[in-house]
Amino acid sequence: MPDGQSIQRLVTGLIQQLTRPLAQRVRLMASRGRITAVDDSGGVQRVQVSLLSGERISDVQLVQLFGTSGHAPVGSTCVVLCMGGSRTHPVAIAVDHPASRIRDLEAGEWVAYNAEGDFLRIKLGGEIHIKAASKVVMETPLVECTQDVHIFGRLDVDGVIESATAVLDPLGSMQEMRIIYNGHSHTEQGDGAPVSPPLTPMA
Repeated sequence: MPDGQSIQRLVTGLIQQLTRPLAQRVRLMASRGRITAVDDSGGVQRVQVSLLSGERISDVQLVQLFGTSGHAPVGSTCVVLCMGGSRTHPVAIAVDHPASRIRDLEAGEWVAYNAEGDFLRIKLGGEIHIKAASKVVMETPLVECTQDVHIFGRLDVDGVIESATAVLDPLGSMQEMRIIYNGHSHTEQGDGAPVSPPLTPMA
């Protein structure tokens, strides 16, 4: 008759044998990987991922948040989830590229950035910082600012400039220029007689 230890070993072996497939599936449910290729042509971005175990998986759906989309550089790290531990339908989430990440954010700040260092950063204290190495393009029929706009460089305008109030420069306003121009007179060079103000006043 088997003793107690033999029975315990037998039961333990049976439990391990029965749970081994389940344990294997649990281990395969989540893995860290590195992106080796990206296909951004479809409605769902698909990537090829090299897992830390050396396994390479292709045609992996990369799940991104609604309203945001990014094409991560090759070499980016990610987390791969395999539903039910099956490698047949993997999805990638939480993609990161440490070399490009904007560092030293304050607690509560948020930033969107690319691999070249351009970014849009929502800072604390009501400030938004935009950095673009070349230019910023806004495709919209109208841009409205409720307060002042300060431009340090040139202002080049292809269309009409309209102002509901005064237009100023360091020497005065446009209205002051109109008053001076419309009211000015001078003497005739020939006989010195005064001439009338301009026939066509500045509007």
